[in-house]
Amino acid sequence: MTNVKSNQQAAKDAIAGLDGIARTAQSQLKAAAAIPQAIVEANWAIASEFLSFASRRLQAQADLCRSLGRCQELGEAVDLQRQFTERVTKDYSDEVNQLSEVMRRNIASLSAVGAELVADTGDKGKLAA
Repeated sequence: MTNVKSNQQAAKDAIAGLDGIARTAQSQLKAAAAIPQAIVEANWAIASEFLSFASRRLQAQADLCRSLGRCQELGEAVDLQRQFTERVTKDYSDEVNQLSEVMRRNIASLSAVGAELVADTGDKGKLAA
């Protein structure tokens, strides 16, 4: 009878161990699945910023061409071109700062997902096999 009870307890312990492994693996997979999503979102954020910047620059170029077409004197055209060049320099400088901020947010987001994956590895810091 003792042998049957010990076998039953061993079976219960084995099932509990498997259940723990399954829960650990499930939480790790959930966190790991978030990584590709975070990467896609980061790529879209960068692409969106690039396209917005390109749109603004193309609009500024079109505005310059329109303004140059209305110029009556060479000095007026030169002044417009100088102002445009100054604005381009500022816009590109601002865009570098904006892209840096987008990258900082993306890195923070990816780091948070990675930290969640590490936290879900359990107390021993081992991934479920």
